[in-house]
Amino acid sequence: MGLPPFRGAVRQIILFSTAVYIALLLMLAFAPGLGQAAFAVGILQPEKVLHGSLWQLVTYPFMYADPIAFLLSLVGIYFIGSPVESQIGSQRFYGLFFGSLIVAGAVGVALSRTGVIAQGTAVGSGAAADAILMVHAVFASRRFDQPFRATLRTPQFLLPLEASSCGQEVSGVHAQARPQRLFRRVRQLQAAR
Repeated sequence: MGLPPFRGAVRQIILFSTAVYIALLLMLAFAPGLGQAAFAVGILQPEKVLHGSLWQLVTYPFMYADPIAFLLSLVGIYFIGSPVESQIGSQRFYGLFFGSLIVAGAVGVALSRTGVIAQGTAVGSGAAADAILMVHAVFASRRFDQPFRATLRTPQFLLPLEASSCGQEVSGVHAQARPQRLFRRVRQLQAAR
């Protein structure tokens, strides 16, 4: 199968995020005051957004304090974003990425006004990765006869040898069947023993 193509909007978002992350690390290492100031200007701080720092709704996804969060977000965007971008195009992918971040940031700012939830700052592109995952799930559901029904791929050693008698063809290392029918037949075979 192979890796998804590294091109288009996904590539530009990942490269820009990486460049910002490295620049922040270098600033924090060699000019800590400048690095902390740049980080403070870029992260989403609800009180500052309410007082006019609206750019934070667009800059916070490129700010990361945790290297694991940085890596996981970008790996998710790469693996899930590439198929989504190939279906909707680069311009719509940018719209999805930044639109979901702006909406998530604005909702977070609004919720912070309750004084109960969404307190504190926000960093990283997790909201965009979640939105991309949801779009990917919607596209995947269109490939099947019912929403979110996927082909069951079960290793053959987990099925009884009589699995081929359930009316589905067993080939190679997996069986393809509707989950309910296959599980019902497996239960019948187990009860018959």
